[in-house]
Amino acid sequence: GETQGGSPVAYDREQILMAEAKILGSRDLKESVLAKLGTATLYPHLAGLPTDRQREAAVLAFDNALQAELLKGSNLLQVAFTHKEPQLAAQVLNTLIDAYLSKRSVIFASASYGTAEAEFNQRKQQLDAAEQRIAKLKGERRIRAFGEEQTLLLAQRNAIEMKLADASLQMSQSASRASALREGLASVSGDVTLSSETQRS
Repeated sequence: GETQGGSPVAYDREQILMAEAKILGSRDLKESVLAKLGTATLYPHLAGLPTDRQREAAVLAFDNALQAELLKGSNLLQVAFTHKEPQLAAQVLNTLIDAYLSKRSVIFASASYGTAEAEFNQRKQQLDAAEQRIAKLKGERRIRAFGEEQTLLLAQRNAIEMKLADASLQMSQSASRASALREGLASVSGDVTLSSETQRS
C-alpha cells in the first residue's frame, strides 16, 4: 500500500481471514444469490409468504445453511452450503463465490492508506470518547473497582430474585389457603347453636 513515508503496517493473518469470512457471509451477498437464483427455486415452501417475510425467512434459512470456517494453520477458508439437492447447493456456492470476488475487488480497489488511516483515527476518537464517558460515570457513581462492583451487584440481584421467587411462592400458597377458607366459610350457616339443653333443670 501507499505508506507515504510512514512505517509499514503489520497485518495479522487470522484477522485478515476473518475479514474475508465476514465479506463472504454478508447479507447483501446472500440477497444477491437469492435474487439471481430465485427464492422459490431454493426454498419453494416459502412461496406462500408475503414478499417481506419471504425475503427475511429465505435469508435466515440461507444463513443457517451456509458455513464459512477458517482452516487452522493455513490461509484457506472452507465454505459449505447445505441443501437437499446437491446440484443446486453447488450452484449456490458458485454464485456466492462469484459475488464475493466481485464485492471483494470493489472493497479493496477503493481502499488506500489514507482512507484506512482516516477510519482508524475516527475509530480512535470514538474509543477515546467512550473511555471518557466511562471515566465520568465512574466518578459520578463513585466506582473504584468496576469488576468487583459488577460482581457484587450481580450477587445482590441474584439474592433479590431468590427472595422475590420465595415471596411469590408464599403469596401463591396464601392465596390458595384463602380460597379454601372462603369456600369453607360459604358452607357454614349464619346461625350456630352453641349449646342445647334437653333435660329438665
